[in-house]
Amino acid sequence: MSSPATHQSGPLRWRINRSLDAQSFFEAALYARLPWPGKTTRLERDSVRDLTGRAASAQTAVAELYHENSKLFRARLPELAATELDVSVVRREFVRRRATTLASVPSHRPEHPVSELLASVAHDVEPELFYALDLRLVLDGIVMLHEPVGDVLVEYKRLSADDREDLRAALEPFGGTGRADEPLLFIVASFARNELLFGARGYRHTLLEAGQLANELLMLTERAGMTAGLLFDFDDWKVDAALEADGVEEGTVAVVDLGVVTGVG
Repeated sequence: MSSPATHQSGPLRWRINRSLDAQSFFEAALYARLPWPGKTTRLERDSVRDLTGRAASAQTAVAELYHENSKLFRARLPELAATELDVSVVRREFVRRRATTLASVPSHRPEHPVSELLASVAHDVEPELFYALDLRLVLDGIVMLHEPVGDVLVEYKRLSADDREDLRAALEPFGGTGRADEPLLFIVASFARNELLFGARGYRHTLLEAGQLANELLMLTERAGMTAGLLFDFDDWKVDAALEADGVEEGTVAVVDLGVVTGVG
């Protein structure tokens, strides 16, 4: 008879290192067994089982709950500040005032192609996108905020060697390059700003705007002689901590993993 440790080692290794193909994934989603309510104890989490077993459990679907609470209808319009304001004017004025505030702060101008990329962002990207979003660059161990109106980089903090290692470790398991010599550009969202205008629906606005900004960045990187990989998944706690984001009302929603094109021409 095998020992308990021997008996368990095989399944545990398979669960951790499993690899599904598309057909197996579809079959798992379509033909999942429903757990017996009150009689089934699950020792491990699985995103497929979480969804397929939700109807027979007490789990709440966070996305469904959010969308239900943020639905818009005619009677709710008087509750929203956006119905009484020119939203475009508010956004532009906020971005202008922030630029004025930061104008007197010492700024950076790195001798790196990322400076050309950010200049293109300042020139070509609609300023309104930076009402609820900002770009934070990590280069040479320095976290910098990009202010698009004046196209300047303002230092946020300097990362220690341990901080830099933690940041890379927060990205590598999810597809980041992990190269310490390449810059990283983070899209950080302030969810509260759009909530001021649109209530609970502001969260949806913020995510859509983040996607729009990410797409703009991908199109501008080639012009700057750079490559870009877009990450939406990463260790949020570690990334937010490195960027001085509180992780609740302000959080990182996307990472642009940048690289420089070499050997061309």
